[in-house]
Amino acid sequence: MNKKHILIIVCAAYVVGAGMFNYLLGEKKIRNFIDFYETYQNEMLDHLKTKFENMNAEDLNDAQYINDIFDLQHSYGFVYKDNMVVFEKDMETTLKYKNSTARELFNDYSQASGKNSFGNIKDILFEESGTLVWIKSDDIGEELISWDSVTNNGSVYIVGLATPISEIENISDYNTYRNVDICFYIISSALLCFAAFQSTKK
Repeated sequence: MNKKHILIIVCAAYVVGAGMFNYLLGEKKIRNFIDFYETYQNEMLDHLKTKFENMNAEDLNDAQYINDIFDLQHSYGFVYKDNMVVFEKDMETTLKYKNSTARELFNDYSQASGKNSFGNIKDILFEESGTLVWIKSDDIGEELISWDSVTNNGSVYIVGLATPISEIENISDYNTYRNVDICFYIISSALLCFAAFQSTKK
């Protein structure tokens, strides 16, 4: 095997290896950002849980009052009472699903996204608390969803927060990190291939 063939193999190995490393590094970064935001979202949910526990029954079932509580910049909230939709995302969505069950709501999400959401529905409705990443709507994409149960006036409420992963990427400036990594990978690969090509001409 001559020098030219060795250099070609080295270049190809670098391009493939560096590309895989760059991809895995990017995945690890966004996972770290999501984990960090999950902690923040759960802390915010703890604060909201206390507020809902001390709320009077009239306000607790008033969608407009709840909408004002969930006036958040990057996330949105949801509240279900005994499997019925009390509040979902915003007033428009809430009015659409007024008097609907959470199962009916999630069934519509499943049909819209084309994904089977039975396991996610079961978790949210029957687990006291939890966090998961789930695609409820293709328009929004993946979301970080956290929920907790609240007992008030003899009824069990599920109070939750959801943040699109795209919002977490924007908050963390992940796209800038990713673009810098990609540019570095492209430039370093191009320089290596150029240097290898020049050396074979000698």
